[in-house]
Amino acid sequence: MKTNPMTPQRFFRQRRLRLSVVLLILIGIYVLSMALVNFQAWASISKIPAGLMWLFGRLQI
Repeated sequence: MKTNPMTPQRFFRQRRLRLSVVLLILIGIYVLSMALVNFQAWASISKIPAGLMWLFGRLQI
């Protein structure tokens, strides 16, 4: 029985495809989770500066 050796191009194409599928699945899980708990990512990101100011304002040295 003759085996077909994997070329570097085929290996990297399969690797890129697998990584893309995994990334899409993770993004899908994240979006579904955001929808289920009504999480607003942009609102959370925009509050980071205010949170840091609050944190460092309460810091006691």
